This record gives sequence, structure tokens and C-alpha cells, in this order.
Amino acid sequence: MRLAAIFAIALGGAGCVQNGLDLTWSISLDGAPASCSVVNATDVRVISTATTGGMMYIDRFVCADGKGVTQAFTEGDYNVQLDLLDATDAVLDSEAGANGGSVHVKSGGLVKLPLVQFALVTAPTGGQLSASWKITQGGVDTTCAAVNATQVEFLATDAQMQPHSFLFACDALTGTTPVDSLPAGSYTVVLNLLDASMGLLSMSAPTPEVVMAGTDTQMGLFTFAL
Repeated sequence: MRLAAIFAIALGGAGCVQNGLDLTWSISLDGAPASCSVVNATDVRVISTATTGGMMYIDRFVCADGKGVTQAFTEGDYNVQLDLLDATDAVLDSEAGANGGSVHVKSGGLVKLPLVQFALVTAPTGGQLSASWKITQGGVDTTCAAVNATQVEFLATDAQMQPHSFLFACDALTGTTPVDSLPAGSYTVVLNLLDASMGLLSMSAPTPEVVMAGTDTQMGLFTFAL
């Protein structure tokens, strides 16, 4: 406990009871418990700002300790924010201390806050494709059942000529590939209308699309003309 430890020594020498915040924290990654090292976190910074007058106290703790006691505060109400930091002081996550960050500190005693949980998620490296479709026969709108169509295939071919295939129920009339299902990059996309035996009934013209990480690329409406 870095800055907090310095203040605690000074107070101890004066024979005073320290007032401030008693903190604990935990980390999860994609919903599962994680250690500081797994998420490259080194420190937890606590910023406590008085709601009246704006007095600010800043404390830093070693992330792996999982707990810390702040320096002494003047009695009053504070907005408390905890920042999870990496070795460069970049903020990995920020959480309010309690009750939306609002805490009352009394003179002569510590306020123990509920466990603060830093919830991180893995940054996506890929994206998605979405499209809708309809079928016409002789220039007139018709249904999947009327033409014995059961599935629509999204066939996305990447720059290395590797195909990525996704199947959707024809009568859904819309489809979205799973989250993070396609690596970011350029694709040539064809939609294929298929029957129950995977026979090809119709196909769209090839369409160039760019997939970006964390993004659902909307390809619009495709018409299968029979």
C-alpha cells in the first residue's frame, strides 16, 4: 500500500484512529474470475472527491493485494472512484466505490466499502455480417415454402480465398453471423438459396464487404429471383 502506508505511519505516531476507506476488489474477465496478471493490471487507484469544496484524495495500491486502506480523510461526503491500471497507468476499468460512488466518512473510524468488482471483457478481433432477403417468382413476391427453399447460406470468401459459410432458416428472412465470427478484413460475399437437400435454387451477385472488429456489417436486402 504505497501512498496510504506513508499517511498511516504518520497517524500512528500521533496515536490517532485513522478515518478513511477500507477497500477490497476482485477482477473478472469475460465473466470468469481472473488475476491481476492475467489482465495485465498492476495497480488500483482510488480517487475520493469531497462533494463540498472539491477536496481530492488519491491513493494507490498494488493490484495483487486485493485490498487497501486509504489515507485519512476530513469528515464529509465523498464521490469515490476506483481505477484498475496497467504498468503504463492506462485505465483498464473504472468502478464507483459504493452507492453510485457516494460515501460518508466520519471522524475517528474507517468506512468499509462493499467488494468492488472490475469486470473486463476480451476485445473482439472479428466482426459480423447481417442481411435480409426475399424471394420473387416471375417478378412476384413469394414464400420459401412455395419454392421449396429451406435455408439461406452466407458464403464469405476472404482475401486468402478461404470460405466462411453460415446457414440460416429461409423463412426467417434475415440472418446475422455469430459475434466475432469473421476475422477483420475484406470479403466477397454471396448469398445462396438452398433446398432441403442443399441444392442451389438461386444465388446473389458477389458483393464486396469489409468486416471490422466489434462491428456488425449490414449488407442490406437481397432478392432471390426465380
